[in-house]
Amino acid sequence: SLGYDIAGFSGRLSYNYQDEHYSVYSGNGYTNEIQKAFGRLDLALRQRVTEIFTVGLNVNNITDVEEGKYLENEVVGRRNDISGYRYGTTADLWLRISL
Repeated sequence: SLGYDIAGFSGRLSYNYQDEHYSVYSGNGYTNEIQKAFGRLDLALRQRVTEIFTVGLNVNNITDVEEGKYLENEVVGRRNDISGYRYGTTADLWLRISL
């Protein structure tokens, strides 16, 4: 994460990386499931407008990465894609009123 705060402004850019890993490991090595590696980028911005009003923006998965799995046969040394999920980029714009 990389963040910056000054006066009433706050911003943060975050990168999260997850390396590939086994989600299912078969005893015979024919049907191992491996979660694919992925990295995603998120952004959070906040600005205090007055003493009682704050506005913000959160943007998640800016890079629109795909998450998925391989089916591995380690006996013959082969991997095949078995699933892929693309959740897309999402954004939230918000207003906070502090009474």
